[in-house]
Amino acid sequence: MRRAALVLAAAVVLTSAACATGISRDEAIRRALAHAGPTAHVISAEVQTYTGEERNPTPPHLAWIVRLAGNFQMECPAPVAVCPDVHNVEIVLDSYTGEFIVASFF
Repeated sequence: MRRAALVLAAAVVLTSAACATGISRDEAIRRALAHAGPTAHVISAEVQTYTGEERNPTPPHLAWIVRLAGNFQMECPAPVAVCPDVHNVEIVLDSYTGEFIVASFF
């Protein structure tokens, strides 16, 4: 029990420190919305450890994970003529610089 509380406290301090030295939650949301478009709305935004995509792993680092809902048109590879709309996107931004890392539609 004591160890779990210590780990939780360390995670809160680490997340707070990341936010204090990097971009704010509001700035992360603003940047994510700029990528997603004007009709998107925020589901959540939180700092998490990001290790890259399965096919392109990266060293662990802190990133803003911003989840948005809306109607998004995906680009489809040929020969698919029309892709279905997707309704959720997860945008990953570097927590310090705000640089766009990746977007995943689901």
